[in-house]
Amino acid sequence: MADGPEENAPPQPILIHSGTPALETEASPNSEPWPYPEEGHSGVETAPNQSSHGVSNETIEAYEIVLRNKPNTTATGLLAVVFLFVIPFGFLYMADFDVLFSDGEELCCGSMLLGAVLLLISFLQEGAWSSRRKLAQNRLMTEAGMAYPPVPQWPSIAAAIFLTLTFILSELDEVFCFFGGMFGLIFLGLSLQMHTSAQKALEKQLKLIIKQ
Repeated sequence: MADGPEENAPPQPILIHSGTPALETEASPNSEPWPYPEEGHSGVETAPNQSSHGVSNETIEAYEIVLRNKPNTTATGLLAVVFLFVIPFGFLYMADFDVLFSDGEELCCGSMLLGAVLLLISFLQEGAWSSRRKLAQNRLMTEAGMAYPPVPQWPSIAAAIFLTLTFILSELDEVFCFFGGMFGLIFLGLSLQMHTSAQKALEKQLKLIIKQ
């Protein structure tokens, strides 16, 4: 006899699992990490035509061109000294200083005149180049935010006072004239030396800017 339907079968036990199903979390759209800057790359970039000091490459190039085009006046200066002093005094020495009011006077005067012209040409060349260098230097200093090193003014004032007293007291006594002129030249040389040192210090800083 076939088994009857399983309707009368005893109920099967229901198993309950104690574990909790794992929850799957969706990736947040904002969970992507922020991109990090590449190594050696800073957040602040300088313009392609500027250095790290904010000076444009055109200004640096103009300053370097002026420095390279400095005129060489050494030969002109030496010729000026020869024609202005060496030839006249040498000619006078060989003639036992008995050349005045004779035919040799024209030679001495012509030599001194030629020497003065060569010396003037040398000074004009140096002055024109110094003006161009000063303009290029001031432009570079302005863009870099630099100032000219301070130079004391008292040596120049003292030199002017002593040289003025030299001309005033020259008629009174030769001693005052000698010492006044000597101290005037000393303070004048000191003033020139201070200005030269300040210029060299400034040029050293400008070279550091150009190299960077």
